[in-house]
Amino acid sequence: MSLNFSRSIVAVAALFTTAALAAAVTVTDVNAKVAGLLAQVNDANTKIEASFTKLAVDSVRATQFGASLKAEEVGTRVVKFGAEGDYEYVTLATGDEPRFSAKVALEMDFVGAFGQDVVNEIAGDIETMAMDMVKDFTSEYGAAAQAQIAIENLQRDAQGNIVAARIKFDGVVDFSKLPASKPISDVELKEIHAVIEVSFQGQQGASLEVSGIMNPAYRSFQSDETGLKELIEGLLADDQDSYQTITQILGFAAAGMEWLANTKR
Repeated sequence: MSLNFSRSIVAVAALFTTAALAAAVTVTDVNAKVAGLLAQVNDANTKIEASFTKLAVDSVRATQFGASLKAEEVGTRVVKFGAEGDYEYVTLATGDEPRFSAKVALEMDFVGAFGQDVVNEIAGDIETMAMDMVKDFTSEYGAAAQAQIAIENLQRDAQGNIVAARIKFDGVVDFSKLPASKPISDVELKEIHAVIEVSFQGQQGASLEVSGIMNPAYRSFQSDETGLKELIEGLLADDQDSYQTITQILGFAAAGMEWLANTKR
């Protein structure tokens, strides 16, 4: 799993977390705003549902949230996407620990969409991609990072086509060993654990389970940081710039689902 992917997960987490920061806003209020935006991208072929399941906030930050996302696109084939996220900012005797976890699933027929030759080419690079994950993680943090990856289940059919794979990744960063060129405010994660499962047969598709601990000293936690907090506060205040930005993001996601459902070999 690349760091860009982990950043995407953190960005989604931040989106849901910061929505709670406006005073006297309830889960129902926030979900109503989200539903209004989703209505602009949903149609006869596209169905996206997103909602918070829980929110908690103190005087400083959002301390807890749960969120759920479901999407379905009907085209030449059916593509389904689902995600569940959980976040909690806890304070222990040893310090703060912003913990997160997520489950993501993409249901689609990869062979039907891209053809067996393309799938074989991608699947054949699984071991190389796995090693690249470790290199990406350790090169960013130097001796402070430890990472392990294992391909636990690589299955082939009688013709030699890779039909399934399971990859497990674990990474930990020791802040005391960071190189001088890497300030702690640039370190996003303290640890991350992920399992990726892919099936290239039928409609099973791919899934990801990820969990970890973020660095509480990471710059996105700083009070003067401008980002998704302001975007969501603008949404709750009916700010048109915020509406436009979020609508563009939703539109991009819907377009991606449509492409997967209709792409031809």
